[in-house]
Amino acid sequence: MKLTHVDEFNNPAMVDISEKSISKRVAISEGFITLPVEVFQHIQNSELQVKKGPVVQTAIIAGTMAVKKTSELIPFCHPLMIEKCRFTHEFLSATQQLKITCEVHTTGKTGLEMEALTGVQVALLTVYDMLKALTPHMTIGPVSLVKKTGGKSDFKLRGLVLCAGKSSRMQQDKSAMNHFGKPHAEFLADLLGDQCDEVYYSVRTDQTFESHLQRYPQIIDTKLSGPGSGILEAFARYPHSHWLVVACDMPYVDERSLTMLINGYQAQKVATCFQNPENNLPEPLLAIYSPQAVEKLTGFLHEGKTCLRKFLLTHETHLLAPHSETVVANWNEPQDVKAGGV
Repeated sequence: MKLTHVDEFNNPAMVDISEKSISKRVAISEGFITLPVEVFQHIQNSELQVKKGPVVQTAIIAGTMAVKKTSELIPFCHPLMIEKCRFTHEFLSATQQLKITCEVHTTGKTGLEMEALTGVQVALLTVYDMLKALTPHMTIGPVSLVKKTGGKSDFKLRGLVLCAGKSSRMQQDKSAMNHFGKPHAEFLADLLGDQCDEVYYSVRTDQTFESHLQRYPQIIDTKLSGPGSGILEAFARYPHSHWLVVACDMPYVDERSLTMLINGYQAQKVATCFQNPENNLPEPLLAIYSPQAVEKLTGFLHEGKTCLRKFLLTHETHLLAPHSETVVANWNEPQDVKAGGV
């Protein structure tokens, strides 16, 4: 493994970017701070104000300053002309967390990962400082890079929601089931839309006019040999894309699990997916498939095989541990819906 900040004499050195091409660069990072219930409610109900001033607004100012000073804080970061720096925040009542996101743009020869990550970290530290008089019981993290574009390592990530139609066992169309207040296919596509460059429904010909499958563009699966053929149809449309695939029988997929997949993605493998804690098997219907998978998956299907789990077991796959067993749970029987509270 070659380190980028060490020269041939094993001395620390700044990366040489003199031969790199100039391109538009974007980096987006996010981080969380978990608060006690009473503090979480206080900063919501008091319009984000404490004695030191407005909490989130002060954090945004601090984070923006940190983005601009990243090269002064981290020894080998190149000074960059910041063209755009935007912070957003969200209160997550279910987990008592404040989520802060930092998006940074520039046009140059090197990326902005460190600027985006530094900005979020300092913003979260500022929230901690603003609230420490109320409580010392706060936890910062995780902090992660959720998107990077520009440069040779850039790739196009597209989302694919597999809509298989009416299930004989479920006695209904899983993609149309009302989950979290909307058809489940739409719910999943909206989740993917926050993470991917573009999102598509994978549908059969007889599904193309279904009213709940009109919000996003469709890729029609004409071969109908299981979810694998739907994935190959997506690659046929965009051969060089990387596809984040979710099936409509995955009722508990959340933003955190998608972020974990993206951050853990290894493009040199055929796929990156979660390992089910119950049986240690790969979960093929919540995964990112790389262009490396196309030839191998084509051969697999041509042999008459359709089980994607067996495909992943027999090919080089990167496995991740999910943050919850629920994330990899499936809808298979009508009682599963009742158990899930839907």
